[in-house]
Order: sequence, then C-alpha cells, then structure tokens
Amino acid sequence: MALVENGQPVVDASSAATLATTELYDCPAAVAVGDAVYLTATGTVDRARANALATMPVVGVVQSKPSATTCLVQTGDALGGYAGLTVDAFYYASPTTPGALTATVPTTIGQVVQQVGFARTATTLVVSLGDVTVL
Repeated sequence: MALVENGQPVVDASSAATLATTELYDCPAAVAVGDAVYLTATGTVDRARANALATMPVVGVVQSKPSATTCLVQTGDALGGYAGLTVDAFYYASPTTPGALTATVPTTIGQVVQQVGFARTATTLVVSLGDVTVL
C-alpha cells in the first residue's frame, strides 16, 4: 500500500529499499543514459514523455548503452551519473522533454503524472517507479 500526502506519494528517502533489476532492450540511438523510458508496442524502449499516455508509463531508467541501439534499463535502486539533482526531491517524467526527469509535478489536463524516483544526492537518483495518473 502506497502512502499518499496531498495527492503525492510519500517515501522515506533514508529507508527506501528497492532491488536493482535490469533488462536489455533495443532502443533508438537518441535514447541516452539516464533517460526515463517506456515500452513501445513492438517491445523496444523509447524516451518517455508525460504529455500523453501513448509515451508512458515509465518502465525504468537507462543505466547504460552497450551499443548505439541497445539499452540496459534499470527499474530500481540507486543510479548515479546525474548532475544538479535536488537532494530528497521526487522526480517525475517530464511532459515537455522526452526522456527527461523533472522535480515539477505535471499539472496540465491530459498530462501524465508518474514518479520515477527521488534524489539521494545531487548525482544519484533512487529509481522507485510510482503509479500512473492521467490528469
């Protein structure tokens, strides 16, 4: 059961424990390490964008790219390599930039809200995928 406060998921950032699970997928060359991705109808992944349900839900974050068109996708635990995260802030799929994360919760009708994780440090995101809500 998820805890919710003021309509937002609540996670104790100091005690959240998730297991790092990874899976290899085909993906477009434009997908980068750190991007939030969704599963396409053909079984590949592509950059998630919270402006419509068609490019959601986020199934994980790209941990690495073994080749230009393959992505190792992480679905839990800490993932480093970010810059400028706000410690303890929750991060969501961006409605404006494909693959990007934002600390601003989407609020426009038709957009999709999904928590992707929270910042443990300025460079580390704890991937903790939340439920999907269409506004």
